[in-house]
This record gives sequence, C-alpha cells and structure tokens, in this order.
Amino acid sequence: MSGVDNVPNSWLTRWTLLDLFLVLIAALAVSRLWNNYWGLFALFALALIWHEANAPRLIWLNILAAISLIKVLPQGSFLRIMQFYRAACWLVLLIISIPFLVEQVRTGLYPQLEKPRQSIEHKRAYRQDIATTTSGVIFDEAQEMASPARHKRQANKAASNSYLKFPNY
Repeated sequence: MSGVDNVPNSWLTRWTLLDLFLVLIAALAVSRLWNNYWGLFALFALALIWHEANAPRLIWLNILAAISLIKVLPQGSFLRIMQFYRAACWLVLLIISIPFLVEQVRTGLYPQLEKPRQSIEHKRAYRQDIATTTSGVIFDEAQEMASPARHKRQANKAASNSYLKFPNY
C-alpha cells in the first residue's frame, strides 16, 4: 500500500549518498581549516542550500581546495597560480551568490513569485479553457433538458438508481 509515507519529492528523499559525502567533506574541511564552529555553520548552511536551484555548491569545494593548498605550498610560481585561482573562485562565488540571494529573499518575501516562468497568457488560456468547458457542459445540459426524450432518460436513471440503493432495515 502506498500512502502518506510515500512522499516522492521531499527534502529527505532528494539526498543521495554523494550529496551527503560532499556536504560532510566540505564541513570537515572548513572545521580543519578554521575551527569547529565554522565547520558546524558550514554543515548547517550547505545542508540547507544543497538542493536549492542555482545554489553555490561545488564552488565551495574549489575554494576549500585552493585555501588548503595555499597553506602548505612553498613560495614559488605554483603558489601564485593557486592564489590567483583562489581569488577567481571567490569572484565566481560572488557572481553565483548574489542572484541566488536575491531570488531567495524575493521568494521569502513574496512566495507567490516562486514560479515566475508561468506567464500571464498561460493563465488566461487556462481560464478560458475552463470557461469554455464549463459553458459547454452547461449548454449540453440545457439541450438535454429541452429534448423530448428527456423524460424517458430521467425515468431510466431513476429506475437504475433504485436498483443500486440498499434497503433501510
């Protein structure tokens, strides 16, 4: 039996083993690079945004890899390349995060804008289809009531309904 316990698109069912692994590795890396409080904050933040659309996910892993390599590399050209790569990753994170932040704040303030891709014309066409269907049903019922065979059909319906009813004991 399926029922309430079968929710196909819930927050928990969207998590895969790879998602859990990446979030835990990123949080562990943050806690090793800075401290445990930042690691818990990273775990909480990444767990909340991981399945959101347009969320900055994998860029965090690039930043963490660049920071950890910069901490252990000796002076040289590869260190300068990694520092440039870290700066580029921070810039990409900023470019990704600003539209994501704006979208999340807008959705939080105005939840009706969560699906902005649905156009007004689509809604109007849907309403017109409903109105046409409803008026067609009303028109069909009016024609049926005006027809001379209406009484015969009503008698047949009443007879068939009486067989379906259970007697009251």
